[in-house]
Amino acid sequence: MYNGCAEKFAVKSQVDDFYLFIDHDIYGSYLLTKWLAKFADCPFFKGVLVREEQPSEETLEQRRLFHKKYQGEKNIIPEIDYELTRIYPSIDKVGRSMISLSGIPEYSPTDYNNIFFLGKNPNSEKYKSWLQHT
Repeated sequence: MYNGCAEKFAVKSQVDDFYLFIDHDIYGSYLLTKWLAKFADCPFFKGVLVREEQPSEETLEQRRLFHKKYQGEKNIIPEIDYELTRIYPSIDKVGRSMISLSGIPEYSPTDYNNIFFLGKNPNSEKYKSWLQHT
């Protein structure tokens, strides 16, 4: 039932809705991919909060297509490196090492149907407003 979600929560009546809060980076991509494997069908999981301003639809599509095209790829050839750096400009040696070990994750950190872009500052009025109305 729900990918084991209900079993993880012994007393369902005491479970609150929950969200995944991530940054837009390669680490967020790995986290979202693993998270969705466990909680995508869980009725308590309500969406993904991304610490980023709302990107354009074109940017979201480029991210989605990159992950779809290169999912599982561990060898960062020049073509992949160019796109990777364009999509994740702050990628570092650790991020590249993760790719070499685990491959490019299935999902971009912004590739989910119920996603909220709340901006970069978690102390902003936008965050406070969202929390108050949730």
